[in-house]
Amino acid sequence: MSDILHCPNCGHHINIAPGETAGYCPICDKEVPKMGLRPCPFCGGEAKLKHGFPRQQRSGIYQTLIQCKDCGCRTLVFRQLAYESRQDVDKQAVTTWNRRK
Repeated sequence: MSDILHCPNCGHHINIAPGETAGYCPICDKEVPKMGLRPCPFCGGEAKLKHGFPRQQRSGIYQTLIQCKDCGCRTLVFRQLAYESRQDVDKQAVTTWNRRK
């Protein structure tokens, strides 16, 4: 299954094939790099960026979180503010997940 991210310029969904480190945005005609996630700090499992939660969606606000595929450990839910792009919300979630003290 391919990963999906958003183009930082136009917001278009980009599919990234398994094993690839970047995708291509046909609208901007640019390569879009994949944001790297570190392994889970608790079990070392693979983490995944998850978008939107239909039952909890409020007024079409974009939501995202990062969750371990193995143990289920996750970040808080990050919600898009009026002045933020979807990419800003994704970057905030990735930065939070990758932070280690």
